[in-house]
Amino acid sequence: MVSFKLMMDQTARILIVDNQRQVSRMLRSSLELSSREYEVLEVTTAEDALDQLSSSSFDLIVADLKLPGITGLELIKRARSLTPHTRSILITGHPTPEIRAQAESLGVVAFVIKPIRTNMFLEAVKRALALAQGLDQEQVIYDYDKQRLLELLSTMQRELGADGVLLLDDKGHVLSRSHQWGEFDVEAALPALINALRSGLKISGMLESFSPTNFQFFDGQTHHLYLTNAGSHYGLLFMFRAEDGVGQMGTVVHYARHAVSDLLACLQEMV
Repeated sequence: MVSFKLMMDQTARILIVDNQRQVSRMLRSSLELSSREYEVLEVTTAEDALDQLSSSSFDLIVADLKLPGITGLELIKRARSLTPHTRSILITGHPTPEIRAQAESLGVVAFVIKPIRTNMFLEAVKRALALAQGLDQEQVIYDYDKQRLLELLSTMQRELGADGVLLLDDKGHVLSRSHQWGEFDVEAALPALINALRSGLKISGMLESFSPTNFQFFDGQTHHLYLTNAGSHYGLLFMFRAEDGVGQMGTVVHYARHAVSDLLACLQEMV
């Protein structure tokens, strides 16, 4: 059994396992063109990957879930017995809750969802190698979907000049919030916000609106809030400082109507 721990000045070794050569070549190119140095090997089957792992050490395995013969998850399971310190990233088109649970139990560091975005892939690799090197002790799985949602909300916050943007569902859960968030305690206001969201959707239903676009405005001494629904099950909360939020109604309404379609498309891809 090979045991290892990388030092900062050593080149990380990455094994890509994917039977679609165009995918593996794209991943390899993105790694080689990044600002970091990697030693990358490509194979097309899990069996070939296990042969490599039995004779050499790798810091990271990037495996497609659907491989001919042994699946990506089974490969990762077997790889753990050969090289327990090797981290893994799983590529998949649509991770079900069962796959997510299995991947988490096997110590998978990240999901990379197809179609693959290079920046997300490189961020997942960076995180995986930090774990392999012992530089990051937090082993929470890097979820591509949640990260994409976070980036979407942060883009909204930045483009609107808001103090923060938050996504909630009609059950009272905060699903995500922008990188930046102001001082307002949204948790305390959450029950009232959910009631407001539900009331708006109820009225829309009474009006036989199948694609409701409700907007509610709440003004305060320090912050102004704008609440709009995203479909029938989600709400977007935009927060502005009071001095910046005056007269933002038209801008928020216009922006949100265009942004909600991207947001719903992202949510529909999430499990």
